[in-house]
Amino acid sequence: MVIPAYRAASTIDRAVASALAQDPAPWEVIVADDGSDDGTAEVAERAGATVQRLPRGNGSIARNRGAEAASGEFLAFLDADDRWMPGKLAVHAASWRAHPDGAFIFDPSTHVDEAGLEFGEFGRGPDGPLPWTAFLDRRQWAGGSTFSVRRETYLAIGGCHEGLTMLQDVDLWVRLAAHAGPAWRVNPSRTWYTRSPGGVSRSPARVAENIARAVAGWPFASPRDRERFASLVWLNAADVTPFPASLALLRHARSRVAEPRFWRALWRSWRVR
Repeated sequence: MVIPAYRAASTIDRAVASALAQDPAPWEVIVADDGSDDGTAEVAERAGATVQRLPRGNGSIARNRGAEAASGEFLAFLDADDRWMPGKLAVHAASWRAHPDGAFIFDPSTHVDEAGLEFGEFGRGPDGPLPWTAFLDRRQWAGGSTFSVRRETYLAIGGCHEGLTMLQDVDLWVRLAAHAGPAWRVNPSRTWYTRSPGGVSRSPARVAENIARAVAGWPFASPRDRERFASLVWLNAADVTPFPASLALLRHARSRVAEPRFWRALWRSWRVR
């Protein structure tokens, strides 16, 4: 399994511990350290991980270098500030035995704040197969710490898009399911996703740039598919951006969505001020 990490000295030991505590344990735990300057690599090594010391790039590059270095048949990813719940890998292993031809397998994510308080579950839905079109809907965006994939399949599509600074997980899932679908969801949630303040810039220019880069790699998607995806990306960015900065994002979404959805998103963005 691979943990991409940048300046994660305060959380990386917890992430590694949650991986090593799995039964069965992962074949290996690789921390792909993305040029950290805060001792992340040393903390990860003390926690029991094998560390790749990489020059500063981005999370997609770190994931890909970790995947290339991995030696197992399957890859599972864990962000450095997230944790796996007990039984995560056992559930995924059982699902792979039942669905050996799936593109990837994921479980819903339970969102927690930095204090560990749970406040929602994302990627919820019934067990079963999902085509690539399902991942145009943000209700399926469970997060990058929730899925496992055959290493061969991951490498065959080029791994994560290294030019994206957001949407990497969604873009990867769309391409995986289109290339080797369907994907499979397996319940219940076995992943704690930590939502913390800050993070990647959600300026309108940055959002628009990432949408364009992602859909440029989807020759199988229709114009309507691309428009649907763009509208939900704008809404999702607004939902997690505090008011009033969210207004700039919602202005882009408003022309693409029905009025009730616009105002619901506006209300949610105001609540997370």
